[in-house]
Amino acid sequence: MTISDLAFADFTATAPPTNLELELGDDGLVTATDDQTIAVAAPTLASIADQTFLTGDSPVPVSPITITEDATAASITADTDLRLRIPAGFPMTWDLADSVATLAGSALAKVGTAEQGRALIPLLADESSQVRNRAIEAIGILRVTDAGPALRELYEQHKRRALGTRVLSAMTLTSDPSQADLYRELLGSTDPERRRMAVEGLARVSDPALLPGFKKDFQREGNADVQLAYNFAIALLGDRLGVVLGVDRPLVLAPRQGLQVGRQGLTDQGPQIVGIDLG
Repeated sequence: MTISDLAFADFTATAPPTNLELELGDDGLVTATDDQTIAVAAPTLASIADQTFLTGDSPVPVSPITITEDATAASITADTDLRLRIPAGFPMTWDLADSVATLAGSALAKVGTAEQGRALIPLLADESSQVRNRAIEAIGILRVTDAGPALRELYEQHKRRALGTRVLSAMTLTSDPSQADLYRELLGSTDPERRRMAVEGLARVSDPALLPGFKKDFQREGNADVQLAYNFAIALLGDRLGVVLGVDRPLVLAPRQGLQVGRQGLTDQGPQIVGIDLG
């Protein structure tokens, strides 16, 4: 027997996945359970902070809002719009002159542009570490060159902390030539991770005059991950024959574990330089 044309209603609360049950004889005993699940899902909405406005205020920026998908069942899809609504009867409206919303973090990194990324620069000074970290990540992924000075300021404040490393990683992706002095300074760092990022940052500045020095530094470098970054830099600056010309050691395609730290550089230029795909 197949039962159809029924409908569910009154979804008054969220509920994790469960199964419909079959009862025979109206005895309260479950005879069978459905092999498919049912769930009531709802995304959550959370602002960074409470906001209070004064009567007659000029337009006020909205506190950053995070929309989180339900953990048990997806309800947000590419086919549906998201709409933020002011409750009916509440005495304010949206500022229609502000027609572009800023998407932060991983969402912006997937759908945003460098122009939208520039709108994230003020968030680098946000009091919320969550907002600040998402802005740093998105700015790097979107290659927001104009963010270089703000990232530099944040780096100088936190360069001895984990946040400083995160900021430096984003900065080296922006191709901001005004940060080249910092990268040159970090080439002498005792931390190989910072040396690697400095090499990749200088490579993205795209100054061909750096090429001879990079070849010499490659010879002196003892860390395999930094050597890989030098290979990326040398190729990006014009030497794309698949070996490092003028030095004794060729470009070596190391085992996968040797590619992990230099992955971003090879992802940028790998297919064009050495004919590999790290996807």
